[in-house]
Amino acid sequence: MKNHEVETIHYSLLNQAEREFKEIVSTYEKARDYVLNYNGRLILVRFFLKNGNRVSKAILVSTRCGIIRGIVKKLERLGWKRMLMFEIRRIRSVRKIDF
Repeated sequence: MKNHEVETIHYSLLNQAEREFKEIVSTYEKARDYVLNYNGRLILVRFFLKNGNRVSKAILVSTRCGIIRGIVKKLERLGWKRMLMFEIRRIRSVRKIDF
């Protein structure tokens, strides 16, 4: 990914995350998406607003493991509350175990 170009896969991951949590975010007004650069890594953020311009929920998506965890820790120090966080990791190798 050159120059932090946002690929279709990133938006599909963000949309998939929103679909998974639609029960939680459906009552909020969706703001526009933001593309952030955090320590040279691409992150997509979708904010959900309540009462006009107050951010009530946010979905953060990155294709790199560990990036979201670092951001969440900083946001928690600022008073944000985490509802859920998970990472999907690609398995690099599989070892065959004989029984």
